[in-house]
Amino acid sequence: MNGFAYSQRAKIYFSAGEPGEARQSIQRALAIQPYQPDFLYVSGVIAAQDGKQEEALAAFEKVTQINPKEADAYFEIGRIWLQRKDRAKALAAFRRASELDPDEADYKRAVREASPVLP
Repeated sequence: MNGFAYSQRAKIYFSAGEPGEARQSIQRALAIQPYQPDFLYVSGVIAAQDGKQEEALAAFEKVTQINPKEADAYFEIGRIWLQRKDRAKALAAFRRASELDPDEADYKRAVREASPVLP
């Protein structure tokens, strides 16, 4: 089986509510292609769902290093920083996602919600 097949399997298991199987499948994909941004992104989503913020953040940051135009990864980074109550880092990540994909409503909304409220 190739890396993309394992990644697809991981997505299916994740959607089916089987995080253990999803994690195992994406780890197999990454063993074949450790720098494939899609695989890293999927591993970040799985880690975030499992509450493993450090692991998720590391995966999403690797995605942005490999593909600096991956808006979704910046958005996920922002969500993690927001959960950690670091609005400045969250806002920076959300702004980057919005710059990369200015038509995405979720990114615009995230920028607005993370922005400081002016008196």
